Amino acid sequence: MWDIRSGEEVAAFRADAVQTLAFSEDGAFLATAGNDEILLWRTDMPHMPVFRHVLPAEAVSDLRVDAEEGWIRYVSGTRGAWGSVVRTLDVEDAFTDDWRDDNAEARFSPDGRTLVTSRTMEAAGRVRFRIGDAREPGRTVELPEMPCRAERKTSAPRCLALMAFSSDGRTLAYGVSEQRPTAHPLLHVSLWDVARRRVTASPRLKEAFTGGGNWLASLAFGPRDASLIIAQAPFVGATHIWDLRRHTPVTTLPGVNGTLALRPDGRLLVTSSGQAVALPARRKLSGAHSPGSTAALTFSPDGR
Repeated sequence: MWDIRSGEEVAAFRADAVQTLAFSEDGAFLATAGNDEILLWRTDMPHMPVFRHVLPAEAVSDLRVDAEEGWIRYVSGTRGAWGSVVRTLDVEDAFTDDWRDDNAEARFSPDGRTLVTSRTMEAAGRVRFRIGDAREPGRTVELPEMPCRAERKTSAPRCLALMAFSSDGRTLAYGVSEQRPTAHPLLHVSLWDVARRRVTASPRLKEAFTGGGNWLASLAFGPRDASLIIAQAPFVGATHIWDLRRHTPVTTLPGVNGTLALRPDGRLLVTSSGQAVALPARRKLSGAHSPGSTAALTFSPDGR
């Protein structure tokens, strides 16, 4: 998907053998129809469809989407013949925006003893974080809140909470990516000392995120916990590496994007978009080192 005014690619959607597609009137949703299924996407969250409908030996034409009425409509026919039946899919739940005011995420520390959670409250314009002993969920510490000020023009979420523990679990990097449809994303991030229960740094990182993609997807610590690795949206954008000691950008990895997973020894980075990078050399590797495109991924504790 491209922004016509700037000519910049702002999102990419992974769908097989697309034959026809259609936007909702406000541009917030995109429906695609292939040989085997119809998919519905939020245009600001291209990493995963919000609705899927299987097409058993059915050909689709004249695809339409109505977000206000909550339906997808198309002409159905057999493959190799003109369609003669109009079908309507009731997908009202996929269009609802009730979920966006209370989005929750959670991350465990490498040893599984510490748990951090986030709660995005876009109506209130903030994201809350809590951290505590995973064995005693009632005893938590409230971290300083992060702003969620991004302009909302669609029903898709405008802010995404990002969290990552250092390899020893002593430091938590947490932040908020503000997603902006026609501009580069903003990232507010802080480093939290788990033992001392305080913020130790809040590096300014926003100037790094140029190039493709209007939102940030994942955050991870680099080798020896000396850097932060920040990836833009799957299939579009790049991955950026920041030196935490100097608070300066180290490098950008074009075409490397999506959810990140770093091998425990810090020498291999893989992404949900199917890329693999050797660290600290920052060299792209062949597909044999990556599981390919996927929605989520992680390494086993021994990295094997």
